[in-house]
Amino acid sequence: MKAFQNQICIKLGYSPAPKKGFDMFGQKRQNARADNSKTYHVLKKAKAKNQKSYLMDCAEAIKKSLKIAKSKDQFISLMKAQGFETEWKDNKKHIVFKDIKREQQGEKKCKTRLYKLAQFFPELKDFKTKENLLNAIGRNNQSDNRRHPVTTSYRDESTVGANTELIDFNSEFEKYSDRVDKERAERAAEETARRLRESDEREQERIRTEQRTSQSSIIRIRKKIRSDNSELSEQVGHTDKQSETRTSKGIHR
Repeated sequence: MKAFQNQICIKLGYSPAPKKGFDMFGQKRQNARADNSKTYHVLKKAKAKNQKSYLMDCAEAIKKSLKIAKSKDQFISLMKAQGFETEWKDNKKHIVFKDIKREQQGEKKCKTRLYKLAQFFPELKDFKTKENLLNAIGRNNQSDNRRHPVTTSYRDESTVGANTELIDFNSEFEKYSDRVDKERAERAAEETARRLRESDEREQERIRTEQRTSQSSIIRIRKKIRSDNSELSEQVGHTDKQSETRTSKGIHR
């Protein structure tokens, strides 16, 4: 069907549909892609280091783990060292990765499937299933065996080399983890400062409102006092007039 569609496009003067994993110019696709614009823009900003994305972090962790892992268990351990728990079960179709820190912080979005990451990131398109990962790990073992023939002495040297590489890897990701923790702490401090500022602004507004209300009450009380004084003055004046009238009548008599 796709070949027939391409033939029609060519006859009409249009370019054929690009091959999977390639763009319309025939270049191998490098940028992340997504099903919706929101996820795409998040991944784009994450690649430019303008925003954090646990999907991007997980993809990077998978790529680095696959370069070193010689077994399924070692792959899972390497992912955990980078902050991701791996759910790899025989009775489940998909491998699921969970961002440990995001889960601890109560974030709802902290899990993603390997299959989904392979759709987002072109460099993971060959690692959609468990079999794909196991084949990649198997190739690591074959490559290691070709470099180091299976003898007692070389097995020891190979083990030492692998352990050194793993130590270097863990050391780098300890630095990465520290940097992430520092960034998260800075963001948390900024958020706390923002909330304190907002709380202070609300308190100041409340005080200003109370002051305005108090001033209005004082003005009303003063007006009431002046009104009462005016009425009292009128009553006193009326009483004085009545007294003068009675006095005047008494004199005439």
